[in-house]
Amino acid sequence: MTSVQTRPGKNRRKTPTANSFGPAGERVVARIKECMADETLPPDTYLPAERVMAERFDCSRGTIRVALQRLEEEGALLRVGARRRAPPRKRVQSVMTDTVAILTLNPGELLALQAAEGWERFIDVGAAQAVAERGLHMLGLYLEQLTEAPVKRLLEHPPLGLIVGAHVAFSPLTHKLVTAMQRIGVPVVLYGDNPEQRDFDRVVSNHEQGTRDLVAWLCRERGRKRILRFWAGMDIDHPPYWLGNRDRGYLEAMREHGCEPLPPICFRCGEPTWSNLDFEQQVRLMAGYLMGFSATGQQAPPDALLAVSDNMLPALGAACELHGWRPGHDLDLVGYDNYWSQAPTQRHKKQSPVATVDKHNREIGRRMVELLLQRANEELPPEPQTRLVEQSLVVVEPEQNH
Repeated sequence: MTSVQTRPGKNRRKTPTANSFGPAGERVVARIKECMADETLPPDTYLPAERVMAERFDCSRGTIRVALQRLEEEGALLRVGARRRAPPRKRVQSVMTDTVAILTLNPGELLALQAAEGWERFIDVGAAQAVAERGLHMLGLYLEQLTEAPVKRLLEHPPLGLIVGAHVAFSPLTHKLVTAMQRIGVPVVLYGDNPEQRDFDRVVSNHEQGTRDLVAWLCRERGRKRILRFWAGMDIDHPPYWLGNRDRGYLEAMREHGCEPLPPICFRCGEPTWSNLDFEQQVRLMAGYLMGFSATGQQAPPDALLAVSDNMLPALGAACELHGWRPGHDLDLVGYDNYWSQAPTQRHKKQSPVATVDKHNREIGRRMVELLLQRANEELPPEPQTRLVEQSLVVVEPEQNH
């Protein structure tokens, strides 16, 4: 075979190497190091595409490529698949290195907890237990007491990670804190699935599955066909994400069992203090919304009412009785959250559901810690991760009904 020899010509370019790429490459290396030093390129952040960097630094993509290779060899950049990122912030070893912070409400709220684990405060309890079981320390951050000064100190000496449980995940201060934590490379895990949370790792309770199981049970075991959703207390203009998930579960179960879905009853009722007057007003309001299904109404009455939460059951039961309907006989009342026996409204009227749903709040907290440690140990892909926690149907025994 005749060998073909080639001669270097003026159109042939020598591929730059990591050991020899000239002043342009040295300049790129220096500029990238400057960006990391002043955090224009924050810790644990992926670098832009080579094409973008070539335009920004006014050089060839080949120069960018070997500059990145040198930085990687020096340990200044980390490779993840085909991409490179700035390393996480170097942390001084201290007690905070082994501390998980939990952003919650005032500690008095936790101390006042009753035995029913349906209260979402138990998410924080489950997280605290999981932290202790792993031999780590816990730092309680109380939203009502957080000001700019303690937040600044926390960012200077950050914890291993931050857990954000229920009720505090949507406040402006919370969003500012979790964004700052994420920017300096501290893992953050949130509870919930609102649009503003989707840039973070999060654990979500599966409301669609829980509602589907509840409605399917009513159809299959109780023979109910006209199941009415009673979404009282919700902001009808800006419903929360989980209410949409519950609607999907309801519609799916109704279709599977050949039942015609009923339009939900949705109205605002504010934050009740549960005085006697508040309770009476709420009963009359609910009875008014049920008027169209009464004997004088134009629609056949429902045979089951799905309350948005267990706390609504006593008022809803009283509203039914104003129309002559006996809960547990003429129609079924079902709740949600599995804390009905300790709901504040039980002091006005004893009313149990035939079934409710347990969201497993303590398990949610445990899953949040598990996800946080996986992120801290770099066991996850860079994209935000979501973990769904299945809910459980709870059938209330007849002797428990009042």
